[in-house]
Amino acid sequence: MLRSHFYFWSEVLRHYSNLFCNVDQHTMQHQDWATVGWTRPAKAPSSGPGAPPARRRPTAAMELDRSTEAQPVKVVPAATAALIRQARNLKSLTQAQLAQRINVAPRVVQQYELGTAVPDAGVLRRIATTLGVNLKR
Repeated sequence: MLRSHFYFWSEVLRHYSNLFCNVDQHTMQHQDWATVGWTRPAKAPSSGPGAPPARRRPTAAMELDRSTEAQPVKVVPAATAALIRQARNLKSLTQAQLAQRINVAPRVVQQYELGTAVPDAGVLRRIATTLGVNLKR
């Protein structure tokens, strides 16, 4: 039995060694070794029916994306800040009381009155409604 296993594996080994050692005979016969040439594609027309669309003008958002400089942050104008402060004082409200009525933190009202807050349309609308003033300037 040992001899039959040895004979089987020796035949398998001989078969595979013939396959892989004779590379020229078995593995390369199906290859196509023809020379391949590259040609430059035809240039597209610059105007007319087949032309690519013209480039769009850069928009403000595109310019902002391309810029590397720091951009100024839009804050509440000084005139609006003064108007909020005057209207609040005329109604005899503190910043904390106004903040409680419009459901924001007192720090937000303080920032709006100092002109350092980034404007939020919802907050400005609630301030205008509570104080009875027009802030749409």
